[in-house]
Amino acid sequence: MAIAPHQTPDTNNHAVMIEALLFAGGPPIEGTRLVELMEESDEGPIIEAVAQLNQIYFRQGRPYEIRRARAGFQMVLRPEFEPIVRRLHGRSREVRLSVAALEVLSIVAYRQPLPVQAIDAIRGVDSTAIIRQLRRRNLIELGEAPDGDSKSPHFRTTKRFLELFHLQSLDDLPRVHELDRA
Repeated sequence: MAIAPHQTPDTNNHAVMIEALLFAGGPPIEGTRLVELMEESDEGPIIEAVAQLNQIYFRQGRPYEIRRARAGFQMVLRPEFEPIVRRLHGRSREVRLSVAALEVLSIVAYRQPLPVQAIDAIRGVDSTAIIRQLRRRNLIELGEAPDGDSKSPHFRTTKRFLELFHLQSLDDLPRVHELDRA
């Protein structure tokens, strides 16, 4: 499967193409997007190619594998190699949020964009200090008002919020009917 430096990659080989796309990094690539890029009609050949690549990686003792991440695929380090990367980059600090901060964050997440007055009205207390803390932690940011009103700042969640809570998009937030079943 390895390509010598002077060879042209086989762009018709699904495994090689998937490996190239995932090696580039970034967020998981949705299975539907891979199907589209590979000009397939379903995920079957993609899943087979991923399984083939993972077998090769395992046999070769590679420190990475391809994992399914929600609706997509992503190249990641195998768990046994994560400690060495932590030593390289240092431990990431855990984000600890108070109950009040989680309350404000969930209000913003589900109802964004939202002005501070609306957040205060929902909570029944002043939320200015909590909003400042969430902005400092890059979990919420200023956003545009839905009606274009720029008199009062409106807040929305950030990309970091999605990453921290392992969400692809706000559509992945649990809904009330899902929580009732839990």
